[in-house]
This record gives sequence, structure tokens and C-alpha cells, in this order.
Amino acid sequence: MLILLSDLHFMDGTAGVDNLGCRIFERMFADMADRARQAGAQEVKIALLGDIFDLVRTEHWFDLDPELRPWGSRPSEAAAVDAFDAIVARNSSTFDLFSRGLGERFGFPVEPEWIYVPGNHDRLCNVYPSLRRRARGSLGLAGDEPLPRVLLEPEYGVYGRHGHEFDPYNFEGEPVFGGSGEQDVEAKAYEETPIGDVIASEFASKLPVLVRHRSVETSPHGETLVDKFRELFDVRPLGAIVDWLEVQRSRQPASLDGLINDAMRQCADEFADIPFVEEWINRHDDWKNPFDEADKLEMLFGLLGHVDFTSMRSALSIARSGAEGHEAHYPEMARRDFAQLDADPELRDRIQYVVYGHTHSPVQVAVGVVGDFGNERSRVYINTGTWRPSHRHALDDSGFVTWSNVTVTYVYRPGEVDAD
Repeated sequence: MLILLSDLHFMDGTAGVDNLGCRIFERMFADMADRARQAGAQEVKIALLGDIFDLVRTEHWFDLDPELRPWGSRPSEAAAVDAFDAIVARNSSTFDLFSRGLGERFGFPVEPEWIYVPGNHDRLCNVYPSLRRRARGSLGLAGDEPLPRVLLEPEYGVYGRHGHEFDPYNFEGEPVFGGSGEQDVEAKAYEETPIGDVIASEFASKLPVLVRHRSVETSPHGETLVDKFRELFDVRPLGAIVDWLEVQRSRQPASLDGLINDAMRQCADEFADIPFVEEWINRHDDWKNPFDEADKLEMLFGLLGHVDFTSMRSALSIARSGAEGHEAHYPEMARRDFAQLDADPELRDRIQYVVYGHTHSPVQVAVGVVGDFGNERSRVYINTGTWRPSHRHALDDSGFVTWSNVTVTYVYRPGEVDAD
């Protein structure tokens, strides 16, 4: 049995709401064990497809000199280790559960094997040996050898990856489809800092800090506003983040408008002044495309830095165009992965499921059918979703609806029986 999940986003608690508690994991492991017993599983693999440790969404980086942050000129391994250790300490009961064996405690027929494929928010876990060792140790694994970049399980018909490779704001490379992970994308591309890390930290995590500094002592509503601004991490689609901020602002007294505008302008100006941001824009600005990702980013933060946010609607279309659309093309990316996998004679027609995370939206999409008449096999793109809460933008533009998912994907190999 192969069990896949992703985007748990364990955090240190400084920049937003925490994850689901240890009891939820205990219930899920009990359910996994029950399914494994009913299936007669001879092996159980639990694959984590990235964004497990959130080393980006933390206020920890603001205590450091900018040069020592991951996007600074002298990124500090020691600081990254401190950030990781704070996450594990905050979620100690859960990682104690992960690392001390699941088989006997929950009644698995065999001890589950952990597989960990980092994503973009836990990119640093595969950059430094010290973090690789800690990440492995949190799952009860030894060693500090590089972690895999993709999951390839032909016996289960599964090919998986985190999926940030298809998001230009969260990956610094041009992916070649359907490889083992050793040759499909250069390792260096996975190690390079994407602009999305800087946006998530230096803007999305910093903005609530600046609002807090201005509002908590001057307004009884200040702490509530800060908490709501912190929740923008879980807004979907990402293009609705500015809408989310506007909705939260509109529900607060008008007396807060001035401090919100001041905080927004300061945050946008400081973001634009970061050397990495300027370098990224120059590197990604394509003169043949007058509205590429670099242009969208530059225009959005230019507006946020010079126009009152509380009276501005023009940035919304830019934010939407910059962040939406990436998720919609993921089924096509899966189709291309299938096609490239078929180019390998040893894998031709063997992969039935291409699995990604990253989008926080659990989906199944029919991609194709292979095999001769009477022996057809379906091909499906699956997204593992997230265990984080999601604030979903309402279709009628009246606000946001919030729900939580606990999404798990089970894949059975021949000989195992899905009792359901």
C-alpha cells in the first residue's frame, strides 16, 4: 500500500495559525492501519510530497541581519537550523509520533516506510546536510544523504512530485518532464531561492508585524486585524489575497485605514528595496513579453507602495493575473509527465497516476486511457491537497468561505484489496 499526502506546513507558531494537532494524526494513522490490514498489505509506504516543514512562514528571519536570511548575500545555515528546530519543538508531540514507529502502536501489518520529497517551503531541508539529518530524524530515518526530488513507484503505477516546478514564482528552473528526479531538472534549480519565498516572508509574514506595531496599542481591534492578516497564507486562489486583505480591512473601523495604508506602503517599499528582488526582476524580465511575471510583480508592488491600499482596486486584477492560472494548467503538466514517462521503455504504460501537491486543492482529473481493448487502464492526475485550513473566495465576490481538509491518497498494488 502506498499512502500519499502533502502540504502539512508545520510552522513555529510565530507567523500564523498552527497545524492540526497530534490527535488528528493519531486518528489518521489508525485509519491507515485499518485499511492496510483489510488490504492484506505486505508493505506500507507513506510518501510526503513536500511543504512539510514551513521554513518560510516565520517571523524568525526578521531577527536576523537581512544578509543572513535565505535570500541574503550570506545565507546562514545556523539560522536555518534554528528555524527548523523551532518548528519541531512547536510540534514535538506530532514528531515524536512520527519518529518512534507506527507499526505496533497503531496495528499496521508491517512497519510503514517513510518517503520524504521536499517542496518549496521546505527547500532548505535538501540544501544543508544538517537539515537533511534533522528532517530524516524527525521521521525516524538516519543519515544526511540528499532527499529525493520525485517519487517513482512503478509497482504502484505512481509518479509524484511536489509540483512547485510548474510555478514560476516558486521554482527557479525549467522542468523536463517525467524523469527520475536525478536528470529531469538540475539539482541546482531545486536549491536556488525562488521569489515566492521572499514574497511569503518579507511581505506576507512581515505585513502583520507592521500592522501590529501600529495598531495593537492604539486600537482594541488591532490584534484581531493582525490575526486576520496572518491568515492570508491560507487564501485560495492565491490571486484573491488582496481581496482577502480588503475584506478584513473593510470589517474594521475606518479609523484603522491610515495605519493599514502606512504599513502596506512600508512593507511594499522595503520589499522592492531587497537586492534579491531587484536581481530577480532583472533576471526574469523578458523584453519580448511586456507583461511577464517580473512585470506583474514590479507593477503590483509599485502600486502597493504608492497608492492607498484602502482605496485601491486596480491591484486586484494584477494580483489575480499573477497568481491564478498556474493551478489550472497542472492537469496538462501531468499529461506531459505521462508522455515523457512513456518514452522510457521500462516505464511505458506502467504509470497510471501522476500525483502533485503544492496547490492546496485536492482534485482528480481524467487524463487518458492506455492498454488494448479489454485491458484498458485509466490515467489520472491527482492532487493531494493540504491539511491546512483554506479560505476560498466566494463566486459572488461577497467574501470568503473557510473549511479544512484532511486529504489522503491511497494506492493499492496488485494483490491488495481495497475493502471499501
